[in-house]
Amino acid sequence: MNAASLAPPDVDELRDLTRQYARFHRHAAGLGNVIGGALALGSYLAGALLTLAPWHRVVFALVPLAWILAKEGLRRRFYQRYGQVRPLPDPTEQRWHWFRTGFVALTSLGVVGFVAWRVLTVGIPGPALPVVTYVLFVAAMPLLVWHTMRTVEEFVVGVFLVCQAAVVSAGGHYAFGVATAWVLLVAIGAVLAGIDQHRRFVRLANRLERRPRKANP
Repeated sequence: MNAASLAPPDVDELRDLTRQYARFHRHAAGLGNVIGGALALGSYLAGALLTLAPWHRVVFALVPLAWILAKEGLRRRFYQRYGQVRPLPDPTEQRWHWFRTGFVALTSLGVVGFVAWRVLTVGIPGPALPVVTYVLFVAAMPLLVWHTMRTVEEFVVGVFLVCQAAVVSAGGHYAFGVATAWVLLVAIGAVLAGIDQHRRFVRLANRLERRPRKANP
């Protein structure tokens, strides 16, 4: 089938289907957002309620990586199962992605600089490993944001998970307090957004499956 054999309404429908499908290449995570929201809320509650053993802290450190692998695997194997389709560049979305990455990069630079200054002036009061892992998480965050957190939902959930991993790996944890309502809002928002995106994809997939397959003339 080629464009010349299509009636204008069919061309318009294909254009709409392609545009919607392409969004799942990078601008919609679907169930990846649901997983991220569930991990954000579950890990926050676990950190606040449990007495964290060393192996708990290892698990917390791996949570961001597990989420990234899960959502990117879903994106490639499920939401792009009909083939990889890249969306057309959107200047507005690109500017926001640059802004979010730049903000995180400046914040990370400030935190790493402060930790380095404290180490040089005061020293490390305990084992060096917690400080090193904390700095590594903070330093890696801009790269993670740029490559794996392209949407608002991914950004908010992902930054929280990486920050929490950094704090827990350094020996601390997030306790119940003023941040609780924010974490609940982030988790619930990500889950609801992911469910909505997944439903949109299911409807889109049904439309794609119902389309007749025509041989090339």
